[in-house]
Amino acid sequence: MKKSHLSISGYIHLMIILLLLLEAGWLYSLYHAERRDFRYVTGKFIEDAIKEEIHTCPIQETNGLDDFSMKGRLIMTYTYKGKYFHIDTNSQLFLVFYRRKLYDFNRESWNIDSLAAWFRHFCPWEDLNPVFIRQDTTGKIIDRYPADCRTPYRQPDFAQFQLGNLEPDTLTAWFDFPFNRFWLRQRYGLLLSIVPFLFALSFGLLILRREKRRQRNHLLTEKQLIFIHDLKTPFCTSCHIEQHLLQHVGEWPAEKIHEKLNVCRHLLAAITDEMTQLIDRSAGYWGTNPETAGFDLRSMLEEVAARYGGRGDASRIAVDYRLDTPIVQGDSFHLSHIIGNLIDNALRHAGPEANVTVICDADRRGRLRLTVEDNGTGIPRRLHRRIFRPGFRSVPTGDNHGIGLAYIRNTARRIGARLRLDSRPGHGSRFILTFTPGQKHRSRKIHLSPRFYSCFIVAIMFAALFWTGNLYIADRRAFVNEELPNLDEAIFKNNTSSFKWREDTNCFCNDFEAKTITVTHNGQDTTLAMGTQVNQSHIYQRLSYDLRDTTNWSIDSLLSAYRKYSANRLPVVFRRIDAAGRTTDRAGTEQQALFLPVECSLPLGYVEGHRLEVQLAYPWLRLFSRYGFGLFLALAGLSVTIRFNRIATDMARRQQAFIRFQREEVQLFIRSLQPRLRDIRYPQTADPEILGETLDRNIGIYRELLGQINLLLEKFKTIEWE
Repeated sequence: MKKSHLSISGYIHLMIILLLLLEAGWLYSLYHAERRDFRYVTGKFIEDAIKEEIHTCPIQETNGLDDFSMKGRLIMTYTYKGKYFHIDTNSQLFLVFYRRKLYDFNRESWNIDSLAAWFRHFCPWEDLNPVFIRQDTTGKIIDRYPADCRTPYRQPDFAQFQLGNLEPDTLTAWFDFPFNRFWLRQRYGLLLSIVPFLFALSFGLLILRREKRRQRNHLLTEKQLIFIHDLKTPFCTSCHIEQHLLQHVGEWPAEKIHEKLNVCRHLLAAITDEMTQLIDRSAGYWGTNPETAGFDLRSMLEEVAARYGGRGDASRIAVDYRLDTPIVQGDSFHLSHIIGNLIDNALRHAGPEANVTVICDADRRGRLRLTVEDNGTGIPRRLHRRIFRPGFRSVPTGDNHGIGLAYIRNTARRIGARLRLDSRPGHGSRFILTFTPGQKHRSRKIHLSPRFYSCFIVAIMFAALFWTGNLYIADRRAFVNEELPNLDEAIFKNNTSSFKWREDTNCFCNDFEAKTITVTHNGQDTTLAMGTQVNQSHIYQRLSYDLRDTTNWSIDSLLSAYRKYSANRLPVVFRRIDAAGRTTDRAGTEQQALFLPVECSLPLGYVEGHRLEVQLAYPWLRLFSRYGFGLFLALAGLSVTIRFNRIATDMARRQQAFIRFQREEVQLFIRSLQPRLRDIRYPQTADPEILGETLDRNIGIYRELLGQINLLLEKFKTIEWE
C-alpha cells in the first residue's frame, strides 16, 4: 500500500471538517428548498389577491366590440377606449386572458391598497410585510404599497406579473422569508438530523481524545526500540575489546588490561543506568510531549563522545563547544540518543581512521545548533532524502538495519529540532541539528481501534441519510404545492364545462367574516363552514360542483384537463370519493403501482361532501436537477470520507501490529536483558586463566544479545512503517 502523507489525526481532522461542510451544505439545501416553496406559495397568494381585486373592481363600460368564443381554441376580440385586442390561442389559457381583459376594463378603479388587503386575507403569516409596486410599460411606477416604501435593491421575490392585455401593466413584489416558518416546518427533521451529526462529532473528538492517552504508549515503544537499537554499539565495542584482550591476555601488562576492562565496565554501567532510567520513566506515563529541563550540554556531549571513543582503533572524536554557558533547556534523554547515533554512523562509514567532531554553537538567529561532521567519503546528493527513510541502507550489510537515521529525524522533530544533511562525495558529511525555541512538535503517530473509525463513518452516513430524507420530504411538499393550482384549474374547468344547473338549488350566499356559506335547497337554507378555502374562486369552484348536475361528471375529463394545465407526465391516479367514503369512479394508472406516490385530497363540493383523492408519482429525478451540485458534493464528500476511513483503519491496523510487537517482543527482550547483563562479570585479578574464562563467557553473552537484537530488528522490518 502506498504510504500516506497524513497521520490518523490528520485524517480525523479532515473528516470532521468535511462533516461540518456536509452539514452546512445539507442545511443550505434544505433552507433553499423551503425558501423556494415559500416563495411559490406566497406567489400563489399574490395571484389570488390579483384575481379577487380584478373581479371585485367595478367594470367600466366598453365602447366597442366585445366577443369571445371557445371551440377547441380561444378566440377573444374586444375594443376598449379605442384600443383593439384580438387573440387566437389554446383554450386552456382562457382564464388568463379573461382576467387580463377584466383588468383592462377596471384599470382606473384598480387599487394596490385593496390588493394588499386581499393578500392579507389569503396569507396566513401575519408578520409578513410585502412590498408591492405596479408599473406601466415604460417602467414608471403607478402606485406602491406601502406608500412610503422604497424599491428594494435586490431581485424581486415575485417576478413582474402582467395584469392586462391592452394595458400590460406589471406587478412586482418583495417579501422576506420568515425563519420561524423554516423552523416550525423542519424542527423535527432538524432535530433528528442533528442527533447523528452530534454522534459523529463526538466520535471524532473521542478518537482525538483517546489517541492522546495511547500516544504515551507509542512514545514508550519508540524509546524502547531506540534503546535496543543503540545497544548494538556498546555491545559490539565491548565484544571487540574483550576479544582483543582474550587474544593478548598473556602478553599485555596488568595496567593495560585493567584500562580496557574499565572501558567495558563503563559501557555496561551506562547501559544499565539508561535501561533503569527508561524503565522508571515508562512506569510514570510521561504523556505525549518530551520532557524539558535544564541540563549540562557540554558534559552530556563529552560523555557521549567518551562512550564511543574506546573502540581501540585510530578513530578520534572531539567536542568543540562554542557556547558561553553549558546549561541549556531541553530533553537530554532524546538529545543524547541523537548525538550518539550520529557519531556511531560517522564512525561506521568513515573508516578506522575516522575524525568526528561535534560542534555546538548558535546560528545567525541565535538558535542552538549541533553539528556532527566527519572526514568520510561523503554522501551523493541523490541520496540526501532517501537516507532518512526507514529501512534505507546505502550498504546492504547484515548488521545495518537502516533504522537509526529515521529515528533520529523523528526524534528531532519531537523535541523541536530540524535535522538536515550537508555532504558532498569526497568531502565528508555534516549532520546539522537546529533547535527552535518554544517550538512544540505534534506527533504524527496515532493508533486506535478500527471500530472507532467505523462508528464515526456510520454516524456520518446516518447524518447524511437524515439530511437527504429531510430534503426529499421538503421537495415532495414543494411538488404538491406546485401541482395543487393545476388540479384546482382542472376541477374548475371540469365543473363549468357542460353541466346543467340543479333544479333543487336556488341560491347561495358567502359570509367571509364568519367564514360560512349558506346554500338554499328547495327553500331550505343550509349553512356550511368555508374551512381553509378563503379564496372566492376556490369557493365558487366547490359551489359549482354543488349547484350543477354531477350525474354525468366525468373523472376522465378531469384527468384530461389536468394533463393540459400541468407539465407532469408521470403516472397519476384520480379517485372520486362520496360522503360515505366509497369510490364512485376512478381514472389514471390501473396496472402498475406508482413509484414514490404523493397523495393529496381536494374537496369537490360543500353540500355533496365529495372529495377527490389524487396520487401522483413523485419525479425523484428533479432532486438532481434542482440540487444536483449539492448532491454531487455530498456524495463526493461521503466517498472521500469512506476512503479516509479505509486509510485510517489500515493505519490503525498497522499501528496495532506495532503495539503487539512492542508488547510481545520488545518488552520480553527488555525483561530478559536485565538478568543477562548481571551475568557479565569483570574480575579484579589479572590471572590469565580466570580472566580468559570470564572474557570467553562475556563474549558469549554479548554475541547472544547481539543475535537477539538483530532478530528483533529483522522482525521490526517486517512491520509496515507509518
